[in-house]
Amino acid sequence: MNVKPSMALSVRSVSRRFGALVVAQDINIDLPEGARHALIGPNGAGKTTLVNMITGALRPDSGSIELFGEDITGRRPRSTAPLGLARTFQITNLFVRLTVWENLALAVATRSGADRSLFVRASRQHVVLDEVAALLERVGLAADATRLVGELPYGRQRLVELAMALALKPRVLLLDEPAAGVPSLETGQLLDVIDALPESMAILMIDHDMDLVFRFARRITVLVGGGVLAEDTPDNIRSDPRVRDVYLGRARS
Repeated sequence: MNVKPSMALSVRSVSRRFGALVVAQDINIDLPEGARHALIGPNGAGKTTLVNMITGALRPDSGSIELFGEDITGRRPRSTAPLGLARTFQITNLFVRLTVWENLALAVATRSGADRSLFVRASRQHVVLDEVAALLERVGLAADATRLVGELPYGRQRLVELAMALALKPRVLLLDEPAAGVPSLETGQLLDVIDALPESMAILMIDHDMDLVFRFARRITVLVGGGVLAEDTPDNIRSDPRVRDVYLGRARS
């Protein structure tokens, strides 16, 4: 007997406008546990706006967002992270003057509720030492542990950001263009790390790299003009004439 996975994230009729500009209109998305879901669309389609509403960085004008059945609509990231929601950013959000180790120790200390000013002391505790070491191994950054983040190639900075998100021990992970600016030779390493994440974790990825999207996703939602144009399997999305017309057939910027 097949057991239906529980719903990790539910976005229901979410809308948002800035003045007369509609940036999200009646969006519905469901992510069951273990989802590998991609969100694609032209620039300005509303993809990052949607992620910002899910994480509480932006409040929707209408609609609701539930995380494992709990209403988190408009709740700030500080209150949703302990519930199992984490994200990466389109542009890296790292402490470039700290080492890789210190960035991860800060993330672990923040998750545990420690004041950020105390993270250096927290980073010396054995439990934090062990967790940071495990994260470094998990994303292939052990050799870079003592390097300043600002000195790393951009592709490895993206791995640091992913490791910081994983330090929050998410059950739902939102990846906002994780391969943006990453050389093609390093994109494979990034996806290998994502592929190795727990099967129970629900992942929503935004990216313009269609090779990456179609390798990663089991289901794809296409946003155009702030609304959902289509949602289906990768094969059906690839062959959908509407999608090819408005997105896949265009020169990508």
